[in-house]
Amino acid sequence: MHPSKLKELYQQYQQVYAQEYDHIKGQKVGVLYAVIYRILDSDKTQADQICQDLGIEGNSKLKDDLYMLGNLIKNNLLNISKNTSQSPSGEQMINEDLYFIIIIIALGILLVDLFLKNRENTQLPLKSPIAPTPATPPKKSESASLCLVVPASVARKFTNNNPINQADIKDLIGNASYFLCTNDQKADSVQENLDLTDEKITDISEQREVYIRINIADGQDMIGKQISYTLKSNLPAHGQGVIRKIACIKYLSVLGLEEFNRI
Repeated sequence: MHPSKLKELYQQYQQVYAQEYDHIKGQKVGVLYAVIYRILDSDKTQADQICQDLGIEGNSKLKDDLYMLGNLIKNNLLNISKNTSQSPSGEQMINEDLYFIIIIIALGILLVDLFLKNRENTQLPLKSPIAPTPATPPKKSESASLCLVVPASVARKFTNNNPINQADIKDLIGNASYFLCTNDQKADSVQENLDLTDEKITDISEQREVYIRINIADGQDMIGKQISYTLKSNLPAHGQGVIRKIACIKYLSVLGLEEFNRI
């Protein structure tokens, strides 16, 4: 192994030791097992395979870990350059358990590197950081204007400024030939362009078209919907509305209906 590679691994060891020592400090068994799983924390399957292939167990003692790794290093690193510089001795500054743990962390990194290099197609993929998805702010409560064109036969029981329940709203949507759900300002503009008459709904034929505008509080989720099913499914929980305008449309007139969705 080239000296530059050893230097790279030693730097990696220092970084992992600084980050991970607190997690294994004082641990008497399964140290190497724990180190490998922490080094490969993003790939548990790879860690499982390493421990299974090499017989590394979660209840092994420090001496067993060192003995197994010593044989592994001896068998695989006979060609390490003899010119590799040695780090200054510091054994006198640490107790025996700490010394064992430091060695195991360093050898654990070497083990992972050797194992990954010697296994086919086992290089860990680099994972791009996932940017947190910004929270979608809740929609501001808004009154919706539901504008419908329906046959006179289903509109005769309704009158201006009276409440209407959810079931009747859904029934009118289901019978509409044209519909539009928008805000109050847009609905005012659209209504002005319609060709409405003062005829009484009870006096016209059942097939004549009638315009009904229903104001629905908290209906912001209905605004802009272009499918009748989504209008029904997005009705607010209270399901109530008020009929703001009901009037006959001039016979055969389509003036202003270009703004509507046609069924």
